[in-house]
Amino acid sequence: VYQLFAGPPGIGEIWWGVDEVTLADNADATQMALELKRRGYWPAVVIPDASGAHSSGGRSSHRMLQDEGFHVVASKRNPEIADRINAVNAKLQNARSNVTLYFDPKCRGAIKCLENHKVDPRTGKPEKDKNHEHRGDGLGYPIAYLCPAAIDQAREQEKRQAVAHGL
Repeated sequence: VYQLFAGPPGIGEIWWGVDEVTLADNADATQMALELKRRGYWPAVVIPDASGAHSSGGRSSHRMLQDEGFHVVASKRNPEIADRINAVNAKLQNARSNVTLYFDPKCRGAIKCLENHKVDPRTGKPEKDKNHEHRGDGLGYPIAYLCPAAIDQAREQEKRQAVAHGL
């Protein structure tokens, strides 16, 4: 769970990881929405995995979140893995040495995920690790959506307006 704050001039938004929600492997998006509400994170904008727009029979994950009152904003397809990693790395520390992504110490899983993230030197892709892979993806989707490493200015403005409309 991120909260965004206005940063100093020239720095941009400061992202603060304030909480993490971990549910059983078989939990669905409705259960996630209910837990977010229970913790007081509602109303809110959710920026999930693009594949959640699709369903294999029942309601999609995006629909489940929307049915619980969350504003879902997602791309039609997920960003390339390298682009998502670069976007997160740029928030951790960009080329100007600005750090704009912080985590509350209680976000132990997120912190451990970032500390243990490994890239396969042969492919340049993250090594598959059941304990960290899903959490790392979840950390990266909202950052890559709002702060992409490769910037298309027109698309960027369009996305920010969609998120602002949801608040």
